[in-house]
Amino acid sequence: MQKILFKLQKSPLNRRTVLAIISATTLPLAVASTVWPQAPRPRLINMEALPKRTTNVSAQGPEDGVITQREQSKQTAPDSAKETTPYSTIVEENGRKWRVFDFPEDTKIGNISVLHQLPRTAKGKLKYALNARIEFEPSPIVLKWPNYIKRFRRGDIFEATISNGMPMVDDDDNRPPSTTSYLKALSVVPGIQSLCLMPAEEPLSSADTAQLEHFASLKSLIIFSHQLDTTEFSKLSILRQLESLYLVDRGDMMPILKALKNSTHVKSLLLTNSAISLDGLAIVARWPNLQVLQFVRIIPSTPATSIRALNLLSNAPQLQTLSITNLPINPDALIALKSFKRLETLTLGATYSRINPKEGRQILMEAARLRLKIKIQLNGRSKYSNPY
Repeated sequence: MQKILFKLQKSPLNRRTVLAIISATTLPLAVASTVWPQAPRPRLINMEALPKRTTNVSAQGPEDGVITQREQSKQTAPDSAKETTPYSTIVEENGRKWRVFDFPEDTKIGNISVLHQLPRTAKGKLKYALNARIEFEPSPIVLKWPNYIKRFRRGDIFEATISNGMPMVDDDDNRPPSTTSYLKALSVVPGIQSLCLMPAEEPLSSADTAQLEHFASLKSLIIFSHQLDTTEFSKLSILRQLESLYLVDRGDMMPILKALKNSTHVKSLLLTNSAISLDGLAIVARWPNLQVLQFVRIIPSTPATSIRALNLLSNAPQLQTLSITNLPINPDALIALKSFKRLETLTLGATYSRINPKEGRQILMEAARLRLKIKIQLNGRSKYSNPY
């Protein structure tokens, strides 16, 4: 019998408390990079434990002074803007292969890091293991002088991140560069497998979504708070090839789920601000390779619906990690867990910090009878069932 762990959280999952969809090889919470050519495997990660992302890509580097993006925008073209030589070369040292970048010294083209590690300024010579998954966050200067982005080779960038930084133009124009302009610039880089669109003031436009179609190698898409038009978004052909989709949006997800109705690729779906109906869960449960699922609540939200939802999801043959922020549950719901084939972790959110002691003890007793491992909170203390 599988072991199911209930993790009770005091607040709903948010921007930093969720998933890095595309990294590493296993479901545990550690972060690691894997061999480059392999497709990413989804995992649930506590983002609070990861280094904070630097959204100002012109911030001070390890050994550089501060040059703001506004100052960069006023600069004349650096000498390096005319260069076309690729940044990277592959070298071998002591039997190990490395990717060595030689970035311009006279400007800052953005931030670079191994995925989910602390970023540094992409400047001068930097060396990374050949199998490292490299994350790049461009600065507005690459929009002004496109050669800077064209010098990346296939395999140089695993994930490209677009953040809402400082204005690129002069002091009289306070608008940051558009998401569309960044997507258009990055689309010339071959082999990008993951895109992360950080929060923006403007909704994701039809021009933005159209640009996503140019990322032929895309397997993972992360979109934060872009007031997504889910109907328009569902029309993207690129959706059908995604293995991981992570959306922080309160919109109706049904158009997207219907567009992915027959998907054989999706391994990870995270909808951290969204509810799903039973009809939506019926679609998701038919995905043959789904391993990680996260959403806020089921519509309607009742104990009876919870049991029906769990029964539906038990049909997902590969589901290993399930996270539901608000799921009304009682001891009867545990019976539904017997039907799950590979479930390892069930994470429940704020609702369960308020579970009453009597019902909590019933859940623990029933879990022990079913040989399930459960963690719940009773009177502010963690209590466990003993499956053996």
